[in-house]
Amino acid sequence: WLGWVAEAGLDGERWIEADRFECPARPRTFAAFRTLEPLVAVACETGKIRFEARLGRPEATCGADPGWTIEPEWLGSPCPHPPFFLADPYEASGDMLFDLAWSPRLDATGLNPGVEPQDFLNVYVTGRYDHAAARSCHAVSNDVPVPDLQPGEVVLRCRAMFVVTKLEPIVP
Repeated sequence: WLGWVAEAGLDGERWIEADRFECPARPRTFAAFRTLEPLVAVACETGKIRFEARLGRPEATCGADPGWTIEPEWLGSPCPHPPFFLADPYEASGDMLFDLAWSPRLDATGLNPGVEPQDFLNVYVTGRYDHAAARSCHAVSNDVPVPDLQPGEVVLRCRAMFVVTKLEPIVP
């Protein structure tokens, strides 16, 4: 995500210049949310996002221990153990989103989706990018050196994580 580029050549010739950027419309569907780039969302989306999705339960989770993690772990773990995933409500075999954070304050009482598509639940999902907890994200080593992650990069990765804060069942 992060890198550098030279602004000009040794002869002073400028290679890059500022340009205008138009933020996309706030996503209101799963498909629009799915295509929103996380860094664009951090720059453009300052409030809550709400859309319909199907809620499923993962059959398995990461299971690996990379030897380091991000704290708070619920927001940026390199090996997450998500309680749920989201799928497109209009495509039975569509993409499933696992790379989400689930707020520890999320009330999932009464939501018990299955692992098979026919057992998924239709829900309204509410969440946001740039969660308040992201500002204190930091890498923690368990038993191996933390990869070359700069503190600013860790915070940016956490800010670019969509945090689900509310799930509401859609009653047919």
